[in-house]
Amino acid sequence: MAIHPVKVDDAFSHCTQVMVDDIPEIVAAGYKTLINNRPDGEDGASQPTTPVLRAAAEAAGLQFIAFPVIPNQITAQQVAEYKHLIAHAPRPILGFCRSGNRASTLYLRAKMLYPQDKQYAGANTPSPWSKAKELIRAFWNKEKDR
Repeated sequence: MAIHPVKVDDAFSHCTQVMVDDIPEIVAAGYKTLINNRPDGEDGASQPTTPVLRAAAEAAGLQFIAFPVIPNQITAQQVAEYKHLIAHAPRPILGFCRSGNRASTLYLRAKMLYPQDKQYAGANTPSPWSKAKELIRAFWNKEKDR
């Protein structure tokens, strides 16, 4: 693949800018939904527009969602809207933006919004931080007992 998806969980992966030529490979990889988190024109003429990407994705059988956000300006309202969108999108989902950061940030914030929501694969799986807290707590308790 010209793109290199990073798997967050069984429901969602993210990557850098998707080009029209990447669509067949995305479908072959098993993705069901493609989410564009970039505003049109962010990178000038080298960036394919949303209508062009939508047409190619839908022609290949992918659901396409355009949800552009500005880097480092993601609002709570946008996270709530994104949560609703991905809750109803066929999985697995591939989200993209310039670097992959916006796509993963939106997904992880939406997932944190209602962590008990079983609609997310692995939503009830302990996070790495909660696992680390358990290890620290166990170590601390051993030290207290010495």
